[in-house]
Amino acid sequence: MRRRRALLPLLGAVVLAGCEGAVAPEREAVYDFDLSGSGLVFHWTPDRLPVRYWVAPDAGVVRDFAAEGIRRWTHQFLYGEFRGTLVEDSSTADVLIWVSPASPPAGQPTDDPPALAACEGVTSNDTTATGPRALAGPFVVLISWRSFYSDVDVVNCLERVTTHEIGHTLGLFGHSPNEFDLMNGTPRVASPSPTDRTTVEVLYGTAASILPPEAPQ
Repeated sequence: MRRRRALLPLLGAVVLAGCEGAVAPEREAVYDFDLSGSGLVFHWTPDRLPVRYWVAPDAGVVRDFAAEGIRRWTHQFLYGEFRGTLVEDSSTADVLIWVSPASPPAGQPTDDPPALAACEGVTSNDTTATGPRALAGPFVVLISWRSFYSDVDVVNCLERVTTHEIGHTLGLFGHSPNEFDLMNGTPRVASPSPTDRTTVEVLYGTAASILPPEAPQ
């Protein structure tokens, strides 16, 4: 799946709960999450939680998938390092989610084999500088779907891709080489795998070198 990321101005940018018995994740069992192999790391900080997601009014079923995707990612954290919520006002959002064409088919996801090309997503961030190591403006997620696929194929793809793109907005800027991880470049699953979980735990346990954008007023 294609994805563009905003690089920081200093890089010359283009397209961008506690648990009993918890143990630290193994760093060997992770995939790259930094910004294009630069070693620069982004994740949300406690003072910027919950991360606010806005979904376009004509996004249809994607709104439900976004809410479920936020829930699935939130449940990967042992100590509440990430929380997200849907908001109704786009001007207050940290992440904007758009769908093209508007009003995708409705329906419940099934266990049918995935039609990988039925939709795709792009996640980017404003490249306007607010500081040498800070992102600017909200993340923008654009999810597109293809009408010549069956409604079932489109719905199944939208569920996977929406949750995948939300993973990018958490700071998982890389892709997993494992086809059974949600953060594979062409996701075949709709929920984070054990490796996705370990990777995002390690990410949020790593000092961030890129600050979140300023909170919308």
